[in-house]
Amino acid sequence: MGGAMAFTGMVTKVGVMNKTATVTVPRYIIHKRTGKVCTAPLRYPRTEQLTILYVTAHREEHEDIDARRAQPTELFYAELQLDDTVFIRHTAPISARKRFTLEKILKSPFSDAVEAKAAMVAAAAKAQGRLDRAAARDQAAAQKA
Repeated sequence: MGGAMAFTGMVTKVGVMNKTATVTVPRYIIHKRTGKVCTAPLRYPRTEQLTILYVTAHREEHEDIDARRAQPTELFYAELQLDDTVFIRHTAPISARKRFTLEKILKSPFSDAVEAKAAMVAAAAKAQGRLDRAAARDQAAAQKA
């Protein structure tokens, strides 16, 4: 017996609905004539009225939404940002369109940028420390002479 459906996709909409994010999952198909691998967005559930429907993932982390909104200094839905690469898994129906839950965040451009900036600041501080030590050595050598 197989496991639950699991997909890796990109967050395309977040913060509009409580505890809900919209995730686009690419679907790989082989072109009939050329034999090339093409990507097409996953249409789930299949409906006629919308050309592209995205998988909607339910989030359980934020139960007290009003308390989170009352704190302006904290980023609302800071864990899940637009363009994050996430891993979602199929579960029992949560609502009419929600059938997936968020398992984990695989890659986040926002957190990557924060980490890169922190690394750059650390490198600058390290370089500044080297310059300070070199200046102190030069000053000590000048005083000896």
